[in-house]
Amino acid sequence: GIIVNDDYMLLMPHLGNTELKLEPLFKTLYIFFLKNPDGIRLNDLVHYKEELKNIYKHINLYVSPEEIDKRINDLINPIEGSFSEKKSKINKRIKDQLGKTDSVFFQISGNRGMPFKINLSPANIDIRI
Repeated sequence: GIIVNDDYMLLMPHLGNTELKLEPLFKTLYIFFLKNPDGIRLNDLVHYKEELKNIYKHINLYVSPEEIDKRINDLINPIEGSFSEKKSKINKRIKDQLGKTDSVFFQISGNRGMPFKINLSPANIDIRI
């Protein structure tokens, strides 16, 4: 399973509470998908802009509201957006840390036009924020 603690750290209890370290925007996207276990289609991300901004501002405390807007807008733009790149980098980091077999449950998966999601059971996700 995975825990998001009140400091927005991603902890893995089955690995002795090892932290999954991600850059602020990557962590924002990952926590967003943990909070939406049924998945979200890429084209629908635009409807979650405020939720993404709210997560991001708690993770990256030293960034201006204008910069938050810019980074989240770049992320949710389905045409030129940076979603695919961020998802790939998150998944690579998870695979590097957990190995190929275990990482499958923790990675963001999905195909264009279908919902993207993390394949952990909601019972194994503990969000404390």
